[in-house]
Amino acid sequence: MDSRTTKGLIEVNGTRLYHEVRGSGPSVLIVQGALGDGGTYERVAGLLADEFTIVTYDRRTNSRSLRPEGWESTSAEEQSDDAAALTEALGSGSDAVFGNSGGAIIALDFVIRHPNLLRRAILHESAMFSVLSHAEEVMGPLQQDIEKGMRQGGPRGGGEAFLPGEARMSCQSPPRS
Repeated sequence: MDSRTTKGLIEVNGTRLYHEVRGSGPSVLIVQGALGDGGTYERVAGLLADEFTIVTYDRRTNSRSLRPEGWESTSAEEQSDDAAALTEALGSGSDAVFGNSGGAIIALDFVIRHPNLLRRAILHESAMFSVLSHAEEVMGPLQQDIEKGMRQGGPRGGGEAFLPGEARMSCQSPPRS
């Protein structure tokens, strides 16, 4: 981490989110996918920090972000409200949001419901099952597995129910030094 990095927990939208802000210039909020945390993008954020203010964070109950008391499940809307509240709390708005996989769905919802906080969006590998001709056949059993995983372990449990073991391992954040 360079000397231009700030980090910590911030209270937003009824939860405490771990976040890191580094660099200077137009701001970019990065929303990670199912099993990743803000550390997933540490190397990329470091590379972009010369030209941009990069905001990474751990989504609600994920990694270093705390689980609110009584919290049991989430939605793309709740997650995008968290991202919007984080953006507002940091005070600069975001020139852009980048979302990957499940984070792209959250970023898309952020763009749709909070357009005043963003100028651009980059949606990478978004899992948009609803465009399939028989989405209910794919999503029915999958949704049941994900919901069971969420009840047992929050977002990480939901992601683990969704991804096979080998894919889970490739999504893990690298060890922090």
